[in-house]
Amino acid sequence: MKKRKVFLSMLVAVIVMIVATGCSSTSNSQSDSKSDKTETAKTSKEEMYVTKTVNKIDMKIVNVKTTENGKGDKNLVTLEMKFTNNDVAEVGVGAYDFTMKAKGKTYKVSANGSTFGDAFQPGKTLEGKVSFEIPKSIKNAKLSYTPEKKELAEWNIVIPEAK
Repeated sequence: MKKRKVFLSMLVAVIVMIVATGCSSTSNSQSDSKSDKTETAKTSKEEMYVTKTVNKIDMKIVNVKTTENGKGDKNLVTLEMKFTNNDVAEVGVGAYDFTMKAKGKTYKVSANGSTFGDAFQPGKTLEGKVSFEIPKSIKNAKLSYTPEKKELAEWNIVIPEAK
């Protein structure tokens, strides 16, 4: 009888451990699944725009944001960009080296939005924002890097809804 109680106690303990382990394993799988989805979303957004290298400068679009202009009749599209100098000398990049093309028109940098411009040393990074005021009907555009009016790089841009 005593052996039977000990055996039942051990059996109950083993069952409790199996159930507890199984529940925590399911919980981890669910949290792993959620983190995988979050990672995929981040990766997709980060990889949406390919890094382009021009004159030994890596150029990357980090984010695209849309707001309405002050009058509410157009959108102000702001692109957050990151540049890395891979040259052996100082280089310069500025917002006014970029244009946006859509529906047969070319748009210049907006004075109502963010701009940047600076020279930076080899191995250093420059971050900045450039803004364009465009019609609300435009949903896709091309961002062009055109220093001295010569196009050296181009990205296809999906214009997000204004927030």
